[in-house]
Amino acid sequence: MFGLAKSVFISLTPLLILSPIIDSFFGELDKTKSGLRLVVEIFCHILVLILLWRYLESFIRTKFKLNNEIPEFIQGIFLVGLQKNLIDKLNYITYKHPIRLIKFFQ
Repeated sequence: MFGLAKSVFISLTPLLILSPIIDSFFGELDKTKSGLRLVVEIFCHILVLILLWRYLESFIRTKFKLNNEIPEFIQGIFLVGLQKNLIDKLNYITYKHPIRLIKFFQ
């Protein structure tokens, strides 16, 4: 039981600390930007998250010699769930942006 709690703490604490920093680095949703610019920002934001996640995972495994007790998808959900600006941009592009794929086919 203590080993699992230690793994959760060591695996998720760096994500909890670094996620708001990355989220604020990319800034809030600006509806005046073009759709392409927003998609590029979303892509870059996700790319930085993936690189950070992979680096932290390899660092933690080599430094603390942890087993894979925390599934990777839980870490991913945890990391992306803390990205409020990214979620706002994805929601805007998906639901509220005036250019949608369905409008092209109607």
